[in-house]
Formats: sequence, C-alpha cells, structure tokens
Amino acid sequence: MSLNQLSPIAQAEHETGTTTRPPKLKGAEDFGTWMTRIQSFFEYTDYNLWLSITAGPHIPTIVRGDAVVANNDATTFTDEDKALIQRDCRAHAALTMALSTDDCNMFEKYRIANELWLALIEYYEGNEELIESKRIMVQKQYDLFCGIRGESLSDHISRFRNMMTKMKKAENHITNRAAIKKLLDSLTKEWSLKCMMIKRDFLSNPNPVTLTDLINTLKDFEMDVNKREMNTTGYTPKPAQTSAGLKNVSLLASEGVSQQASDTTYFNASASASKAPRSSEKTVVLGDTQAKENAEVEEQVHKALMAKISSDSLSSSSKPTE
Repeated sequence: MSLNQLSPIAQAEHETGTTTRPPKLKGAEDFGTWMTRIQSFFEYTDYNLWLSITAGPHIPTIVRGDAVVANNDATTFTDEDKALIQRDCRAHAALTMALSTDDCNMFEKYRIANELWLALIEYYEGNEELIESKRIMVQKQYDLFCGIRGESLSDHISRFRNMMTKMKKAENHITNRAAIKKLLDSLTKEWSLKCMMIKRDFLSNPNPVTLTDLINTLKDFEMDVNKREMNTTGYTPKPAQTSAGLKNVSLLASEGVSQQASDTTYFNASASASKAPRSSEKTVVLGDTQAKENAEVEEQVHKALMAKISSDSLSSSSKPTE
C-alpha cells in the first residue's frame, strides 16, 4: 500500500512517527525536520539508543599483559558486553526502519548505527561547501522576504515563521531586535502607519520584547480594525480570495522574489479572473482598502480587454476583401 492510499491519520503517523514507530524520512527537503523528530523518538523510547547512534558502538575489550585491546572472541563477552552490543543492534534496526525502501537499499552497506547516521548527514546535507551555499541562499531569501497583496496577516506571519525556521536550520543567527524589524518592514503599505508606531514603542522599549509579543500586537490591531469594519453601516463579510494566482505569488514571495515581481504576478492573476462572468454591480465595503484596490484592478483590466476587442474588430473590418 502506497503512502497516498493511507488514511489521513495513518499518513500523519507515518510521517511524524508515534511513541512506538519512528518517523519516516521522505527526502532531502524533509531531512532537517526528520533529524529533529528521530532524535525526539529515540530520546523518548530509549536514550541509550540515541547514544549508540551519536557516540558510536560499544567495542568489547580484553586485557592482555599491560595493554587493553579489542576483544573479537564472542565466546568471552561479558554480560555487559552482550547487553551493549544488543543495544547497538537495536539502534541500527530502528534507524533503518525510519528510512524509505530506496534509502535502505542505498545505505545497506552501513551495518553500524553511527556510521549509517553520519552517512545520511553527509548525503543529505552535503559537504562544507554545499552547506555554506545553502546558508547563503537561505540568507538571500530572508533578505528579500516581503508581503503579498491580498494576503492575510495570519498567512504572512506563518510564512515569516517558516522563514525563521529555515534560518535557524541553516545556522544563520538573527537577533530578536533584527527579527522584529524585519517582520515590520515586510508588511504591506496598509500597515505603514501602524508599523511606525510599533517601531517607536517596541524598538525603543528598554525592556526585552520578543517576536511573539510583536505578533500578538499585530493580531490584536487587526482584530480591532475588523471590529470597526463590522460596525460600519452596510458591512458585508469579506469574500474569500479566489485569485488563481495567489498561491503562485505566495510561492514567489517565499522564495525571495521582490514585491514588484509579486505584484506583477498578482496583476496577471487578476486579469485571468476578470475574464470570468462578472455581475454588473459591485459592492465595495466602506473602509476596505483592499477590496477597493481589487475592484479598481478588475475594472481597469476589463476596460483594457474591451478596448483590445474593439480595436481588433475595427482592424479586421477595415481590411480589403480579396
């Protein structure tokens, strides 16, 4: 049975693991998260197994004369030696169970848990040069992180948190003050006034302020704005974003594409949406800046399309018939 054929619950357990089943390694993109999960699994089930993976296997020794040498005679192993060797075998078996069939076959020659662990790290994380290249790429994505027109605050914060996780895994250290400033600077222009006020209050605050404090403040402000809009006469709930290109814009922004490029993609998506049947009347909520902007964009695109159709019709009618 393939992973796609499993139930959602079984699929989640397959990916994240349980208290009795190690999490599965899905590929290179998942390796960083998998390392954290597999460590938690071993620390929860049996910490001795994790020691075997990270510190290496137990090597039985024997005293010969004045020297202590490795003991390769299994018939002379002590009970403690046998227990530690069994621990190493269990660690290797559990680590192997966490691999896909392809990975298991690829790393079959590694029969010791510590060697298998180091081989996985080298294969998926690369050498020092590749690690440094990844670190530079993630730093560039962070520097170019920006907001997306039409994106909710929750989605923006979620993308920013994912970006911070990438920075942490790449060992690109960001101070709390720098993270707060980056989040504020990445918000769209609708937040300009509020961001100026928050910067003045947060960055000049002598008491330590965390990124979580900032996020809570932004969410509280958004809720306050929504409450005021609900009190406005003629208020109607905001329609769900139906733009087909919004997900593509989000992907561009997460990969570090500039705000101008994101806006261009958004405009193209709006043009595609404007070709669908539209009602002759539009209701724009007072005070809803975003809704007004979307309506204006759709109207401009519609006029441009109608002008193009009219121009094409005139051109075709003016051609002499052969």
